[in-house]
Order: sequence, then C-alpha cells, then structure tokens
Amino acid sequence: KGVLTFGLPESLARSEVEKIEVVTNFMGPYYSYQRWTWKIRDFERRRYIKLGNNKTVQEWAWTQMRWKKNDGDRYIDNNGNIKIKFLSNNSKDVCNLDQLVVLVYKTDNQPIENQPPVVNAGKNQVIQLPNNMIDLSGTITDDGLPENSIIQVSWIQTSGPSGASFDNANQARTQVSFTEPGQYELTLTADDGEFSISDIMTVTINEAIGPPDDEFKDISIQSSISHVQPMTGIVFWTDSDRNSSSAIQLEYSYIKYSNIVSVKNQFDWQKVDNLLSQVSSRGHQAILRFYFVYPGQLTTVPAYIKNSAGYNETKGRTEGQTTWFPDWSNTELQAFTLNFYSKFAERYENDPRLAFLQTGFGLWAEYHIYDGPMTLGKTFPSKIFQSTFIRHMSNIFRTVPWSISIDAADSAVSPFANDQGLCNLYFGLFDDSFLHKTHHDYNAECFTFFNHQARYKHSPMGGELSYYTNYDQEQALDINGPHGIPFEQLAAQYHISYMIGNDQPDYQSMSRIEEAGMATGYKFQITSFKASSTQSNITVENIGIAPIYYDAYVTINGLRSAASLKQLLPGQSKEYTINSGGDAPLLSIESDRLVSGQQIEFEADL
Repeated sequence: KGVLTFGLPESLARSEVEKIEVVTNFMGPYYSYQRWTWKIRDFERRRYIKLGNNKTVQEWAWTQMRWKKNDGDRYIDNNGNIKIKFLSNNSKDVCNLDQLVVLVYKTDNQPIENQPPVVNAGKNQVIQLPNNMIDLSGTITDDGLPENSIIQVSWIQTSGPSGASFDNANQARTQVSFTEPGQYELTLTADDGEFSISDIMTVTINEAIGPPDDEFKDISIQSSISHVQPMTGIVFWTDSDRNSSSAIQLEYSYIKYSNIVSVKNQFDWQKVDNLLSQVSSRGHQAILRFYFVYPGQLTTVPAYIKNSAGYNETKGRTEGQTTWFPDWSNTELQAFTLNFYSKFAERYENDPRLAFLQTGFGLWAEYHIYDGPMTLGKTFPSKIFQSTFIRHMSNIFRTVPWSISIDAADSAVSPFANDQGLCNLYFGLFDDSFLHKTHHDYNAECFTFFNHQARYKHSPMGGELSYYTNYDQEQALDINGPHGIPFEQLAAQYHISYMIGNDQPDYQSMSRIEEAGMATGYKFQITSFKASSTQSNITVENIGIAPIYYDAYVTINGLRSAASLKQLLPGQSKEYTINSGGDAPLLSIESDRLVSGQQIEFEADL
C-alpha cells in the first residue's frame, strides 16, 4: 500500500474546488485473487473514503476507471494537498498502473485547462562533409493533460536537397544523417491529443574541401572476402574441442552469477577475464549469457542472498529434472541483478574480446519456463521489475549490443505488449530453435511482434540451431535445410548476424560451416575508388544481410574516415572522403573492436 499526495495548483484556492475526479489506468489479477482498492482522504471526517476497486476488471487487461467526489474542498487540506491511498489485501501478485490522475473542477464546473506542450528543437547546426551525422537534442515539456493522453513525438524533414535519415524519428533526442550538401529544415512536433506544437531548426551541410574533380584519378583495386567476417557466422561453445578453427569468429558461453559474486558488493571477474582471454587467443570474440536457472541444477543466486532472511526458493520439476528457481519477490535479488549489469558494463563495455551479450530470466536465461513452476513475481520476475530491468540495460549499455530471446513476445509473462516505449528501446533478439519444423508459426510471430525488420537495423539478430529433434541438428546446414528451407535463406529473411551451431562439426565439414557463416552478417564491397594527391573518395556498399554493429572505418594510408560503416544497411552505399591519397593509396577497413588476428575484408574489382 502507499499514499500519493497531489498538490493543488497555486492559481486555485481550496474554496473554488467544487468537484474532484480520480482517473486511473489499471492492469492486474482478478479481484477474487487479489483485491486492489483506491481511497481518498476526507479531511472533515479524518479518514479515508473508498473510491473503488478492481472488482469489475478483466484479469490482466488495461482498464480505465474514474471516480468523482462532490464537495471537493473536504478532500483538500489547509495546505492544498489531496491524498490518494492505493492498497492490496494480500501479497500474492502485483499490478500495473500507467496513470493516476486527480482532476479538480472549479465552481463553474470547468476543469483546469490543458496547456499546449512546450517544444524546443534545439540550436541550428552547421557541419562539413564528410561528416554527415549530427545529434538532435530536442526537449519537450507537458502538463500531462488532457486526461488519458500519451504525448506523441515526431521529427520530420520539411525542406532540403535530399532525404534526411532519422535514427528514431519518435524520440526528441536522436541522430540524423544526410547524403548531400545544402540547407535542411527539421521540425520537431509534440501532440498531446488536443494541441500539436512544433519547433524548427536548420542544419547546413557544407561541401567537403578538396581538390577539383579533374585532379582525381580512378584507382585500381582487387580484393575478395575469403573468411567469415568478425562478429558474424556460426558459433561454437568456448569448451568445444574444435573452436580453434578459422571457420568461426565467435564463441559462446554460459556463466553463473555465483561465479562472480558470493559476498555483497564484492565482484570477482577473474573467470570472465580468463574466458575472454582464452577466446581472444584463438582470434575470436565471445558471446556471453549469465544465468540463474538451469534444468537439474541449483540456482546461481549469490550465497549472501540465498542465506538472507525472507529469501525462499522454489523446488520443482522442469525438463524432467528437479530444478531450483530464484525467489524474484526478494528485493535484494532484484537490486543485485541491476547492480551486476552496471558493474559488468563498467568493466567490459569497451573490451574488444566481447562481441555480444544475451540476457533473460527463465530456464537457460531465456524468457520462459514452459515446463515447471511459472509464477510471476516469484519464480519469474514481475512485469514491473522486467520493465525496470530492460530500461536499466538500455541505459547502461551504449556500445555492447545485448539481446533477449524472442519468446519475450509472450504477453502473459512479459510487459512488452502493453508498453510500446519498452519495445522502442535498442535490444537484439536471439532465437533458440532456429530452423525447426514450424519456425514459420510461433518463432515468426515472435520476430514480427518485435518488428525485427526495423530492429535489425540497430541491434543484432542471432540464435541457436534447433535441438527440437536430432534430425534438426543433423540437417541444419544441409543444402536444402532440415525442412525444405536452407539456412542461408532463413538467415537472410531474419537478417541473422550469428547462429550457435556447436554440434555441426559432427554432421558437416568445416568448409560447409564456414560457407554458412559467410552467409550471415555484413559484407562490404568497394564500388568506387578515386584519389588525388591529397584526398580519396571511396564508395562502399553493404552486400551482406545485416549491418555491422560496431564502428569500423574506411582507412587510406592509415588515416581513417570521419564517418563510420556502423549500421550501413544491406543494399545501401555510402561515399567516404579521406584527406589522404597519392598514386597508389593503401585502402583497408579498421575497427578498434577487433582482437589480434581478425581482419575486416572487402570485395573489390576496380
């Protein structure tokens, strides 16, 4: 239970209030299972008066409720405060509120008027090619009215010589890129359902300074991609006896939380460091996944939490084995989980030995307990904590791409279906049963729920070849696939960057595994190369099926381009101007995210 205090606007006297209305948007369990009640403080009677409860609400469906009270001044104290109590009759479950609003009506029976949003698109900017991207720092403030409204934010280009590309046009703070010089007008709009307010800023793109066009000469270059590219391909486990192969670039490992922490606030990262060093010594990078629950095992919850008062794990059967499940009602476990990833990010955000991170809460740290004791808020985190965790991950990981399993699309266990803002955050997806017989049904629906055709543009798609049947593994990389769809075809459809296939050497040659790996992720082709004595112009096309998710730079004679190849989409081309040239300039693609022995190759036939 809790009490929320709402302050009366200073412009309104207590005596002017004729009526009070309380509006809430609620989602939770059935009334018979857990009763949630709203009350308002009656300062004349010196007690709380019931407003209503969830008796008529459908289970776990968003429902708006409204209650009015006349004689409004009796519910306002002498300091202009209105107090709303919200409470439950038991602790069996939780609920969600995405709105709790108090409307006060003046004696003329008119509510306080909605004020338009205040919009500031930010300062005008001037940049010079080859720099073609800027940060937009718009700001929007609003009074929360009208009731039930959700403010809609959008950037649009209203003038300019060519199309501007917004990283996320529905966020006030985002990035935008341009392809041609000139002046562009960008408009930021906020719409609260009654008022639509806009502000305009301009961006001036000046042409690159360089020698006249007639000084440039075509440069001949021959190159080919002969290996799987870094941060892509088929993935073996770190303990595989076949992971020294050049047919792979990535290795995967589970890690127990209890391997890192046993005493509160003491983190021993030695096991992680040793693992990353072993992987990088083979010229590869790691994909890591920390887990609490694994079938047939005790949980990996740190000992200090397991031994604390009030922490009670659940013992149950799953996947045919006796398994223990964490107590997600425990606030210390929740706090530890958030802090753990904060510490991990501080240490490994800029470590090139780490390629990707996967995370989740259920069996194998995936987003489900299909078989076993599944109870939200107990054996699986509540939707409220899940939302907190996802937003926390989005805030702390700015470089390392992190992913959740596609079954997080299940609205029965996750908060995404009722929180579009959560879905808009940048996180990748991994599919733990890629290429199984009915992949086109459930798996496809999950990918579609998370709008993978837009998501892959900023976050990686990955997974593991299906273990549903032995046949799935045996035929996964067969030329026709296990069920009539070749791996390369499905990988292209879902823009796959990597796919765990640890057992594939039992069924396929290393050359076939390398061939399949080369069909994933990014591939760069040089389509134009011109140079003068002091400058080079290079056009690069991504001929792969996904972008690269780390910064990589076209480099001439050791000098890097100002703009990165990061997130250059399949089929897109981009021109890079570098202030270095000569009669035989040396072209390469460099990235600080590579380990020793790795190289980003490119196609060229000029």
